[in-house]
Amino acid sequence: MAASSNVQLNQWADQRVRPLCDKIDQLIYAITAYEADYAAQGIAALITSDGAGNNEGNQDGRIPITGTQVVNLKAALDQLNTAATVTLVTGVGATVKAIVDAMQVNGSPR
Repeated sequence: MAASSNVQLNQWADQRVRPLCDKIDQLIYAITAYEADYAAQGIAALITSDGAGNNEGNQDGRIPITGTQVVNLKAALDQLNTAATVTLVTGVGATVKAIVDAMQVNGSPR
């Protein structure tokens, strides 16, 4: 493939596309790690036994969050991770993760 001589496109690719791909790849990795830790530490069972309506995470001065909010976040992250790593992008035939992995440049765990 020939190298582009269009300065604007080259800058766009290097300054916008690659950094965004790095961030997306890091987010996917962070979500996957969160899901694994959530399961390994039995967070769902702890929330159930503690009471889903109880406040959690209020030890550092920030507003408390409920166990239900934690469970809802996990459900949302599951869907986001599936969308990024399983669902094929319409008309492309690849996942977001596969597209990003081909273009990300640094900052991604390997």
